[in-house]
Amino acid sequence: MTNGERAGVMEATTVSPNRRVSRIVMAFARRHPLACYFALAHTISWACWIPLVLAHRTVRAGSASPTHFPGLVGPAIAAFVMTAAVQGRTGIRDLAARIGRWRVAPRWYLVAVATPVVGPAGSRVAQAGQLLIGFGLGSFVVLAAVALAWRVAGEAGPEEGAG
Repeated sequence: MTNGERAGVMEATTVSPNRRVSRIVMAFARRHPLACYFALAHTISWACWIPLVLAHRTVRAGSASPTHFPGLVGPAIAAFVMTAAVQGRTGIRDLAARIGRWRVAPRWYLVAVATPVVGPAGSRVAQAGQLLIGFGLGSFVVLAAVALAWRVAGEAGPEEGAG
């Protein structure tokens, strides 16, 4: 065997330092997936937020600026990254299927869709109730709101499997 052939064999069996580090990190992530998920989620979120903190940027009431939004998706990104690292493509497919699968009664879909509409309307009703206090009808509005909340909570019933 010539020196050139030996050099070729050595190159094929030598692992680059970057690959070695990658293998070590992946092995650690597979042994400790929950700890790595939390570390990754916090790292992604704070990597978005620290520059905003250092620039003294805050969320102001009434402002629809989405500057803090990228940090809010850090846990979701970490979930996909860790699932890919630990379970591969099969895990990603399963995670995506579970995200899209809801096991709730149809009325809760209505609650989820109606809440953004009914919430602000309820706020307006409460403001009207404050105005009605001057007319002596405020206690009636409060009683009606409590009765409605009681009715909605009563329809929800106990959790399945409780008891």
